[in-house]
Amino acid sequence: MSVPLSFLRSSAPPAHVALGRWVADRLVESPQIATLLDCLCSTQNPAIYAPDASQRALTHEHLRSFISTFVLPHSPTHIPIGPNDRVLVALPNGPLNAAAILAIACYHTCAPVNASCTSSELRDDAKRLGIKVIVSSKDSVERLGLISLQEELGCDVILLEPQPDGPAGLFNMECLDRQSIFPSQPSQPHTLDDLSLVLQTSGTSGKKKVVPYSLRALIVGAWAVVQSWALREQDVNCKNNQWLTVMTETNMHSVNMMPLFHVGGFVRNLCAPMLSGGSTIVCGGFDALAFWSVARQLGATW
Repeated sequence: MSVPLSFLRSSAPPAHVALGRWVADRLVESPQIATLLDCLCSTQNPAIYAPDASQRALTHEHLRSFISTFVLPHSPTHIPIGPNDRVLVALPNGPLNAAAILAIACYHTCAPVNASCTSSELRDDAKRLGIKVIVSSKDSVERLGLISLQEELGCDVILLEPQPDGPAGLFNMECLDRQSIFPSQPSQPHTLDDLSLVLQTSGTSGKKKVVPYSLRALIVGAWAVVQSWALREQDVNCKNNQWLTVMTETNMHSVNMMPLFHVGGFVRNLCAPMLSGGSTIVCGGFDALAFWSVARQLGATW
């Protein structure tokens, strides 16, 4: 089935049943849905756009294929990590970050953080989250002090680079020490009760708190958005780090923009389009002039 969760569209919850509870119960009743891979679409429709319209969009089929064979490398001094091991992701918002978070959440516990943090903030986040691996980019190595942090924590640091000729979001990986070993078999995909995501609160009322999300909770939350907003395959979400609502004469198209280290960005702006067969435009940072250009050019509908 091109949209595996489309069976959830066949009926609506009774008036006395909460939408989230109804979706959770339907998932339990479906033997076909056990992992994130089971929920991903396999169509040729665009899944992830870059704001640069000259870059090819990543299709749902290509994204699913990429995730199905995804495996994190490790250095010779470390062993492969497994399910529920935590992977800190410090990448700027963009298609690469979106694809990386989805792939990691499928097999491990993804812990995305604000890539604009300082090296001391990153160290505190890594210790608080109990991470086993750090995923970042080459241009962040010096700024975030990744060499010293790797030595202090005794963990692998994996650097991601966009594939030069690939569609938006696809990337290559290399360990910081450039001695990368890729396991011959990927980890087993998470099942519904595994922890696929951990986020942190902002810490405005004191120390940051860690909030875990099971795969089941993420799927239920994403499909609750799909169901309540009546999202369809033709819908295109334009994502950034603020939100605006665009009014037209006949429709209200809500353009939701949140960072991917926020539950709204992950569930509403990334997972909901991916699970419904729609598309998401993942921008790097909010620019009012660029926003209008991208929204019009790529036809954002919400």
